[in-house]
Amino acid sequence: MSAHVTHPTPYPDVNALLHELLSSVQTILGNHFVGMYLYGSLAIGDFAPHKSDIDFVVVTANELPDEMLPALEAMHARTAASGSMWATELEGSYIPQHALRRCDPTHALHPHIDTGGGTLGV
Repeated sequence: MSAHVTHPTPYPDVNALLHELLSSVQTILGNHFVGMYLYGSLAIGDFAPHKSDIDFVVVTANELPDEMLPALEAMHARTAASGSMWATELEGSYIPQHALRRCDPTHALHPHIDTGGGTLGV
């Protein structure tokens, strides 16, 4: 998802959440940020507002330093508490660019947020 895309989905409330997420992630990651992309039902046009979640992946330049993870977790917790009906339906991963090109099972742990809250896991 590019910063200049004004309507990445046909759902205004989802777009508002995605724009806030993109802005927050770019601020936190700085030069580590490469891009943010949608996948799943929103990307293939099969989104069902009453049962779908919002799947995203943030691509980073390299592995994220451990000291960045608390800021990401705090941002996701604030988002989950924001009152948006979609705020707890975010499901995404933070994956370094090199890991998208070739899977290495020995280094396949990446920060991931599941629906329902703001806690990052790996």
